[in-house]
Amino acid sequence: MTDGRVPDLRKPHGDHMSPLRKVCHATGAVDQLRYFVDLGQLTLEEHFESDERMTFTVVADGGLVPDGYVETVAINAVEIRPDVFLTSWKEVSGATITHLEDFERGVVHSRITLPDGTPLALTGTIKPLD
Repeated sequence: MTDGRVPDLRKPHGDHMSPLRKVCHATGAVDQLRYFVDLGQLTLEEHFESDERMTFTVVADGGLVPDGYVETVAINAVEIRPDVFLTSWKEVSGATITHLEDFERGVVHSRITLPDGTPLALTGTIKPLD
């Protein structure tokens, strides 16, 4: 934009899909927007309900939260480049999470700050769920 404003990439523009929906379309998860994230000690399913809301389900907790834990969170997702998003949210527990999600390569870098202030850095994979 020439007026100095930064466009909000999370919102659809006219007949165009938002960047997050374009990635989901390109990876074959058009309707579901569901992904499996494997961070080694923690695995979860992410369901992007919109560009501003996601529900996650913990599959294996790694001692962080109980298996099967489900929470819906408000997200802030920004497209860094095509197929790469910086997505962050705050959980009810007070934990803050930031993911760098590279849908093209199937890689996710996760930075978590636990409620007690302990930082965690995890790297793993992200794949569309069938």
